[in-house]
Order: sequence, then structure tokens, then C-alpha cells
Amino acid sequence: MSVCPLSRYRETGTMWAGARMNTSDWIQAATLGAVAIALLLNLRQNREVARQTQELTQQNSVFLRSTQQDAYRVMVTHPNAPRVSFLKDDPEMLAWHLESRGYQPGTYQQNLRRLYVLLRLDTHELNFISHAQGLMTDDVWTGWWNVLKADFTDAEFYEAWAAAKHFYAPSFVTFVDELIADGRPDELQQVF
Repeated sequence: MSVCPLSRYRETGTMWAGARMNTSDWIQAATLGAVAIALLLNLRQNREVARQTQELTQQNSVFLRSTQQDAYRVMVTHPNAPRVSFLKDDPEMLAWHLESRGYQPGTYQQNLRRLYVLLRLDTHELNFISHAQGLMTDDVWTGWWNVLKADFTDAEFYEAWAAAKHFYAPSFVTFVDELIADGRPDELQQVF
């Protein structure tokens, strides 16, 4: 008959004094050790899974933003390709296209420049939206910001913007309008 370890403790004041561990006690101790090791390994594995999940979430976020940027780029650039190919060699079609967007008729060269300005505005909007969504680094945006400011020192950009701004994203319109209000050269104020 086995003796309860607690009764031995009461008699001797020591839990294991005079107690012998039999085979089942050794198996229980080994099992307890194995369970403790398994729990520690499980904890480590759970931490690794949490880290991997966090990395996947970040990767999915980058992938989603990249996909959104690509979709927006296609939306912006897709209409530009036919616009350029159809309009650049057809002065009448180019004039009609610009007049339908609120521009006064001009010479063929003036109309080509106006078309170029509209394409530049599309590119500026794409870059603005990309930067606002975190898809363009501040370093790259700084370069484009300087190009945008330089473009708006040209009266043709002011004129084009006045007629075309309702075609652009409201956030971009606000941005450009603030740029114009803050930094418009005196000689170009007469355009508006």
C-alpha cells in the first residue's frame, strides 16, 4: 500500500523525507516536465504566429495600397493614351475636345500646348493622390511638388486649371487652389 506524501510531511516536516518514488511517480514527474516544456514551446510558437500574422497584415496593406494605386493609375492614364493618339494629329478633333471642356478655340499649337497642360495636371493629380495615400515617399513627392509649383508659374497652367479643376478630385482641387492663393505671381493674377 502506498503512503500519501502529505501524511509523511505531517510526520517528518519534510515532503519527501523517507519517501521513495515508484515508477508511476517518475512517470508523473516526467509527464509534468513534458507538459511544461510543451507549454513553453506552445507559447513560443504562438508568439511566432502572432509576429507572422502582423507581417502578413502589413504586407497585405502594402499590396492593397499598391493595387489601389495601380487601379487609379490605369484610370488616369488609360483615357490619356487614346486622347493623345486621337487628338495630336487631328487639329479639328483637338479643338472640339478642348471646346467641349470649356476652353476657347486657339491655334493648333496653342491647343497642343493646352492638351499637354491637361496631361500634366492629370499626372500631378495622380502623384498628389499617391502621396496622400502613402504610396509615394516624401522624397519623391518633394521633387514633384517642385515641378507642380514650377508648372503653375506658367499662365497656361492657370488658364487650364480655371476651366478644368472641376474634373479633378476635390482634395487635389483644394490643394492646387491653396497653392495658387499662396504663391501666385502678381503678373499671373490677371488670368483669374
